[in-house]
Amino acid sequence: MSGPSRRFAVRLASASDDPALREILAEDGFGERIRVCALREPSPLASFQREGHEALVFLLEDLEDGRVVGMGGVVCRDVALSGRRQTLGYLCGLRIRAEARGRFRHLGAVYQELRGLTADRVDLYLSAILAENPRALRLLTGARAGLPRYHPLGGYLTFFLPTGGRGAGLREWSDPSLYEALRTRMDGLRWEPRSCGLEEACWVMTEEGLGYLAVPRHKQYRVQSYGGWMRLASWIPPWLTGYPRLPRPGHLARYATGAVFSPDPDQARRILRELQARARGLDFLMVGCMETDPLARILAEQRHVLYRSRLFEVLFPGMEPRNPGPLQVEVALL
Repeated sequence: MSGPSRRFAVRLASASDDPALREILAEDGFGERIRVCALREPSPLASFQREGHEALVFLLEDLEDGRVVGMGGVVCRDVALSGRRQTLGYLCGLRIRAEARGRFRHLGAVYQELRGLTADRVDLYLSAILAENPRALRLLTGARAGLPRYHPLGGYLTFFLPTGGRGAGLREWSDPSLYEALRTRMDGLRWEPRSCGLEEACWVMTEEGLGYLAVPRHKQYRVQSYGGWMRLASWIPPWLTGYPRLPRPGHLARYATGAVFSPDPDQARRILRELQARARGLDFLMVGCMETDPLARILAEQRHVLYRSRLFEVLFPGMEPRNPGPLQVEVALL
């Protein structure tokens, strides 16, 4: 593939690049109060591919020594937008090593390769950026030549909730029409769960609500350090504080992701209680929503650790905003 300069080249990753991908993922961390790195073991490439019906991972390679100094990916998923079947490309996994950030000034080449290989089958691109990553926000949302435009769709909240407690005795779900009906009512963008790596999720339902619990075996989070008051809080037993369990630095978090779909607040609370009970023994349950979603108030009723992100529609030249909201994006899909 073409490269952005004589020193650096952009190419697609293959299974033989897994060691380089593991190395760059393990080096990079995010967060201030809780600094973690996102891993994808045992195979990073297979991990990306599990999250959609197609995934492309791009590498930025230093031609002088053959070292991989950057990466980024796009995961393709089926959605329904305005009643029509569409393909969404979720941009994720962007990493640039420190030694390449100052010298590699043509990040746009990565985006050009990505767009060139997906333009014939992707209708809409989304991406999320952590609020505690100001460098990425400045880089990607600024008006820079060669980069696509990041059109803001709103803030996204990820709640880390305690697990255990008494469940609501909900039955497991077996009728996909309920998911489709709820999605049509609640969301301008309906995701197809079986195109998103959620085949093994446990689904539960109420009269007019639905939820799922998933334990991602292909994606891990390792705690690197704690800052501020979280340094002390990480040593306090969770049964004393009511907060979720915080893994020791250097350890992997044992977690599950969850989602709640219900227009009725009481039913949403029952679903959440059931998911927390079914996640018993894990460190925490992750549930996310847009900051304007009524679900945010329900999640905030419990003691929690909160991460804030911003969701964007990514517009390449010639593309106009689709504004697919209102959105209820599950954290498992980010």
